[in-house]
This record gives sequence, structure tokens and C-alpha cells, in this order.
Amino acid sequence: MTSHAVDLEKWRAQIRKGFLELCVLAMLDAKGETYGLDLMEGLRVAGIDVGEGTLYPLLARMARESTLEASWETPERGHPRKYYRLSASGREALGTMRGEYEAGYEAFRQIGRDA
Repeated sequence: MTSHAVDLEKWRAQIRKGFLELCVLAMLDAKGETYGLDLMEGLRVAGIDVGEGTLYPLLARMARESTLEASWETPERGHPRKYYRLSASGREALGTMRGEYEAGYEAFRQIGRDA
């Protein structure tokens, strides 16, 4: 592997971290409430492949930071599931993050037009 490939992988990882958090917030905003595997499937359908080892630690951190609220529910059949939903601060964070993302993307597009 060349040093360029290593640098590209680091860049992808950095970009993906914040973008994944934004996508999780946006999905929960759209769905209202859902569980981890449903989020993972929704992300996959959107073109974002994420594993359990990435998603569940992210959800746990977001719940600790009070961006998300989480609760266990036990259906009549099947196993218990932890459901996630946006908290008030999560809605606020989504609005701020969405605005930052859109402004950054627009700046990037503008740079491309000017080059």
C-alpha cells in the first residue's frame, strides 16, 4: 500500500465520523424512533455501509451526550430492542450540523466552479 493510499484512508475515516453522526440524527428525525439494526439497514440502503462495531458505540456515545434518548422495549415475541429517538438537544444539533454541512458543501461546489 502506498503512502497516498494510507492518507486517503485516514481522510475517509475522518470525513465518515462526522458525516455518520449527521446521518444518524437525520434518520432519527425522519423515522421518529427506531432500533439499531433498522438504522443500520436504512444507512445501507442510502449507500452508507456501517457495521455494528461502528454504529452501536456511536449510538451509546450520542445517548451519553444526551443527543439521543434510548429505551428498551420487549415485544410479546422476540428479543428486547433498544429504541433511539432524538432529544431536544439532538434536534438542535441536527439543525446546526445540517447547516454546517450544507455551507461546507456549497463552498466546495463554489471552489470547483472557480477553478
